[in-house]
Amino acid sequence: MDMYFGLLFPIEDYRVYGMYSNNHNKLIVICDSSGPEFPNIREVILSLHQTFIGAMQNPFQELGKPLRSKRLDAAVATVVNRQNQFAKRGNV
Repeated sequence: MDMYFGLLFPIEDYRVYGMYSNNHNKLIVICDSSGPEFPNIREVILSLHQTFIGAMQNPFQELGKPLRSKRLDAAVATVVNRQNQFAKRGNV
């Protein structure tokens, strides 16, 4: 069960989206509000959450230490690049 909250609140130049998972992870995504709204933000947040869970399941990840995951970094970079391309095109 996911607890996707959607748009939490718009603040000045940003939109803040959030999710709280059943394993007590909080995921916040902040988007620039000057461009069009990302159409599938829910799927993006769920995808990032799944990638995060996969990174945490790494048996070499030490609990309480900063998370270092090339796969998670790549997933976040992909989402950011996709949003930037979407905003440049001006799609709604």
